[in-house]
Amino acid sequence: MKNIKFKYLFSLIITLGLFITSCTTKTTEPASVNKIEYQPTQKESNTQADQLLKETMQTVSEMIIKQSFVKTPENKLAKTEDKTDYYYFAGKHIWRGNISREVFGHPEGFTAQYLAKLGFMDSSGAPQFWPGGSLKMEGSLKAHASLGFVDGKPYGDEYWYRFQGAVTPTTAFPSLVNFQGEYERRWVGIYNGEDTELHYLIRLNTQNLKYFYRFANNDYWLDGFVTVLMGKYKIVFRFNNARKAYVKVYQNGTVVQTRIIQLPNFYEMFNVPSLNSVQDMDFGSLFDFPSPISLPL
Repeated sequence: MKNIKFKYLFSLIITLGLFITSCTTKTTEPASVNKIEYQPTQKESNTQADQLLKETMQTVSEMIIKQSFVKTPENKLAKTEDKTDYYYFAGKHIWRGNISREVFGHPEGFTAQYLAKLGFMDSSGAPQFWPGGSLKMEGSLKAHASLGFVDGKPYGDEYWYRFQGAVTPTTAFPSLVNFQGEYERRWVGIYNGEDTELHYLIRLNTQNLKYFYRFANNDYWLDGFVTVLMGKYKIVFRFNNARKAYVKVYQNGTVVQTRIIQLPNFYEMFNVPSLNSVQDMDFGSLFDFPSPISLPL
């Protein structure tokens, strides 16, 4: 019988759906560990790809919404009233959020943090503080969540998300969107009596994805491709002037599945008409990690 001392913790992670983000880590590496590169099933790859696409396009939409609400110095691009830190450094507006909560009776059992940056450039490529009159916008988001790793034990669950993208032009539509991102998971526990690290990585990218916005109905749509790579699968999302995407799933260069998904209207989710003050809206804090794959333990 498999001896998994950490399985109860992982099961609770799945049940609670803890997706809060973090950029710091507090792990202790085992002296010797059996490393396994987890190969997701086709169903798992689809689920992870869809969730990651949704969160990434939400981040892109948040970038566009953010700059469209900051027109003049009278509208401050500043920190919110929560625990977010804000500052301007090296040509970038920067938000850093720290989250800490007690999990399973361990006050230090869970840590979370995110770091987001947003910068505006003029026609010469030089950074400018205010978005008004800018030609290009660049954004990045780094997030990390850590659960476990308590009582001096090296066992726990970690997630990373790394995104960087650019939008140009910033105020006229369609805008061209380019981005690349990664989502990574690392689980460390006792598996079959051995210290084991299970790991998987998802990559996604797009080039010159057209992003349209219509003020009249407060909605957006896309035209172009987004590609997600996970394990042995390549998943291609094709948008044809819509929020609906036609999806092809490839394995070893062969199409093994076709399907359709639709992205939500993030403008309605953000409740844009009510955002009368930019101070009510930081950048990056809305990201949620995709649901963890229930590993076959």
